Amino acid sequence: MAMAAARTWWLLAALVLLGGAALAQTAGPGKADPAVLLDVTNVFTFPDTTGISLTATAGARDVRLNDAGGLTLVDDLGNRHRLVPPPGNPQAAVPAGQTQRFDLEFIGPVSRRATTLFLTTNTGHPAGDPTLPVVTLSIPVAGLHD
Repeated sequence: MAMAAARTWWLLAALVLLGGAALAQTAGPGKADPAVLLDVTNVFTFPDTTGISLTATAGARDVRLNDAGGLTLVDDLGNRHRLVPPPGNPQAAVPAGQTQRFDLEFIGPVSRRATTLFLTTNTGHPAGDPTLPVVTLSIPVAGLHD
């Protein structure tokens, strides 16, 4: 389902979304350097997709959240949802000092039995590269289907 259609359905269905935020920090010369601030503003599910609205604010450097397909969504039951890369920005890049909103679309619905989703940036990359922050957000979703 296209994201525009998903947003329309989301408005019609009036699904309640959950919030969560995380700050990725990487070691800088003598101090912590905020690499990226992530904020989940919406979560919605349909028979064939799961959507997450995410705001990302980069620190002092450009960052990529989906390098080599590493932006992943997994629920607490172990179900994995493959990302449909964002059109026009498949690496989910955010320029230094700027904020970007992403409406992310993942293949497959959230299971009715799932209580938590884990959204991870740059899965498979070692931590420490300030341009490829590895962050995992824990997003409670109990009651999403109610």
